[in-house]
Amino acid sequence: MGSCVSKGNGPATAEPLGCDDIKALVESAGSAEMEAQIRAASALAKLAELDENQVLIVEKGALRPLGRLLESDSMEVIRAAAAALANLALAEANQERIAQEIGLGPIIALALSPHLQVQQHAAGAIANLAFQNPKMECALCNEGALAPLFDLAKSGNEDVACEAAAALANLARNPDNRKLIIDQGGLEPLLALALASRLEIQRQAARALSNLSISEDTREAIASRGALQTFISLAGSINLDVQRFAVTTLANLSQKYSVEMVDEGVITPLIKLLQSGQEEIQMLGTQTMAKISNVDSNRGVYRSHVD
Repeated sequence: MGSCVSKGNGPATAEPLGCDDIKALVESAGSAEMEAQIRAASALAKLAELDENQVLIVEKGALRPLGRLLESDSMEVIRAAAAALANLALAEANQERIAQEIGLGPIIALALSPHLQVQQHAAGAIANLAFQNPKMECALCNEGALAPLFDLAKSGNEDVACEAAAALANLARNPDNRKLIIDQGGLEPLLALALASRLEIQRQAARALSNLSISEDTREAIASRGALQTFISLAGSINLDVQRFAVTTLANLSQKYSVEMVDEGVITPLIKLLQSGQEEIQMLGTQTMAKISNVDSNRGVYRSHVD
């Protein structure tokens, strides 16, 4: 999770174990001895990095003992259990069981921890639970995930902020969540993260903002808070994902805010994108340019760039 690898972007390093080995670790996680709890939860977290182990670990009964460890007086126990749960949440088959057997509230509460690694694992768990799971996307917001994530997005720790941005990007896939994220204060921290020096933070924040711009009722807020220049800047990124998310946002906003975009200097970056050689980016740039050139007040500026 240390490099913002929510939803399994990192290399798996753990080896698959037999059922008896996993069962023994689950039993140790339920031990009364703190050191045994730490060792077992840490081992389960490591094993859960591998896709083949994730469902098996849950089937062997790991969730309830891991959930109890979240209530420990030891921050190290909590950290290990949180890491295990974040990795187990990568498996779609585990997500509903985590919500049922542990509850979303205790996982969201981890985001309030003063411990940076616990915060990171909490945001990672939320990101993984919400990944392409509409039911979980709504449930997490209803349980109060947004405010803690906004605070984590403002964290001075890059790993924590990156996981928070990834979580917000996944939650913003759901139409019911987009206005909530805007209304409850999520836009400003995401705009700040979009200009972060670390590329993966930029990518996750740009993805979140792109998802937010899909809904018509959020576009005015995005366009009216000085965000246009941010997206224009991101369109010139060296990273293709960041470019794609930025130009997607500009394409969405251009339906109503093309004049403002031209005033902010969008045409030159768009022309460069049209020459990028990347088919999807060129298509989005072409769509955006067409909307801009169809507005009477933009045509003179447009012609001065293309003639």
